[in-house]
Amino acid sequence: MLYHIKKFLYLISYINDIINFGVNNSKQNNISPDGDTMAGKTTTIKELLKAAMLPLGSTLYVYGGAWNEADTGAGEEAMTFGVSPEWKKFYDSKDETYDFDKFRFQVHEGIDCTGLIGFSCFQVFGSAYSETGYVFPSGIMAENYEKLFGGETVAPEDIKNYRPGDVMTKNGHVYFSIGRCGDGSVLLLHASPPAPSFCGTVTPDGREDSEAVRLAREYMTRHYPDVMKRYPNMCMRKVEYLKEYSQYRWDRKVVSDPDGLEGMTPEEILKELFK
Repeated sequence: MLYHIKKFLYLISYINDIINFGVNNSKQNNISPDGDTMAGKTTTIKELLKAAMLPLGSTLYVYGGAWNEADTGAGEEAMTFGVSPEWKKFYDSKDETYDFDKFRFQVHEGIDCTGLIGFSCFQVFGSAYSETGYVFPSGIMAENYEKLFGGETVAPEDIKNYRPGDVMTKNGHVYFSIGRCGDGSVLLLHASPPAPSFCGTVTPDGREDSEAVRLAREYMTRHYPDVMKRYPNMCMRKVEYLKEYSQYRWDRKVVSDPDGLEGMTPEEILKELFK
């Protein structure tokens, strides 16, 4: 009798393990048990970009910032709603001589490029699509986001336009697109030394006085004067930002645009974001 009871309990445990494996595997691949490929949580482009703006003006770039201490994925700061008070403390303790190379992997003190993207996603999605956060190495961020959120990735040579909220990725860096200006330059939002900020690229032919650079400097100076006083030259990026990055574009069912940002110029988008 005891043997049969143990066998029965083992069978129940085995069945339970199979069920749990199926549920956990479905969660990992963003598939519900009934086959639905959506986690149900949605956001807007405006909400996503507003989330990415939260650290601006009071946070410094730290290599590895918002990653976990094992450097394997999202840290606690990238899985918490709101900005970490430690970021502002670290920012206040530094000045215009800040050298990010001296503070690498002080993961709780600031944020890096992938940390900012992952932090922004957590602000709008919480843990709906991943229980381990949204921070990945830049070179594989797009493929991981496709698995979690759907959407599609376009190779650098096939990019036709830039929409607000596009995640532009390559090995070594990642940024949010805001949009392309009339002169071909691109306005962007990212975390890069010395601090997260809006930036503009040069024009495709390398002209540095581009419309995107002008807009980035204007709005950063107006809304974040302290960080611009410290680092007045941080708002321009070279032409490789236009040539070397793949483009991850969100599934519209997950990140929609009820505010009509996609039909606006970069300057109009900035006005909308700073309302």
